[in-house]
Amino acid sequence: MLDPLKRLRDGTLFVSDSATAPIVRASTLARPVFANRKEPEAKRGFKQLFQPALHEAYAAPADQPALVGFGLGVLRSLKNGPVLWVRQTFLDGETGRVFPSGLREYGLDPDKIVLVQANNVRDLLQAGLEAARCKALAGALLELAGDSSLYDLTASRRLSLAARSNGVPLLFLRSAARAVPSAAETRWHVRTLSSSPLAANAPGKPVFEAELLRSKRGAEPKTFVLEWNPDAGEFKERTERSAASTVATDKRTASLSGSVVSFPAYGQAVSDGRRRAG
Repeated sequence: MLDPLKRLRDGTLFVSDSATAPIVRASTLARPVFANRKEPEAKRGFKQLFQPALHEAYAAPADQPALVGFGLGVLRSLKNGPVLWVRQTFLDGETGRVFPSGLREYGLDPDKIVLVQANNVRDLLQAGLEAARCKALAGALLELAGDSSLYDLTASRRLSLAARSNGVPLLFLRSAARAVPSAAETRWHVRTLSSSPLAANAPGKPVFEAELLRSKRGAEPKTFVLEWNPDAGEFKERTERSAASTVATDKRTASLSGSVVSFPAYGQAVSDGRRRAG
């Protein structure tokens, strides 16, 4: 009786010898060893969750300064390079203008931040799309307050495709907004936590609570407590919130006069009676 393996070889005349050589009995194969097997996404750390793609972060109005601090911190910790920051023009009157000295205190170089002010949502999305196509950027930040029908599944797919194709991390910051279906790689909810005071009761380093709500790579929902180190330009993960932080968060109201993160990126708003934040 003709050997089935020989019959298979003889019948594969259209394949070159180099291609037929790998046709062997399965019983002769050893189990492969994956020495460089990648770590499951669910077990990766906080930083590894931010692959070059579109990411969303949401926050309540009272936590808007923390949301911006979180977004800038994420991009800085990924790569120390030029960042495009797109924000709505009216936010200058709502939260104050970007303050260069505050950025330096936060561990950021103002010269590496390109600020774009968009008069409307359409312009903001277009600027974000152009940023995602620019490989020279270390990342891009889009700051959008309130709900908008223009940011839908189609718009998020465009942003996601451009960010993935060019390797540019794109963070979409949404304050006072409802989450909508999107193509974002991850979705987060950011809250403010009280910082631990330094010597002489000086203000401590900014602390954030970042809750991972969704990950397209299969990471389980998880809450991270993050302390920003402006000198190192990176987040330090804490195992849990301090008791003081828990009490402060539980008592926080919707007012901006409540507990807010120590993030000095915003200066005094224009002097026409509008409020100051930061």
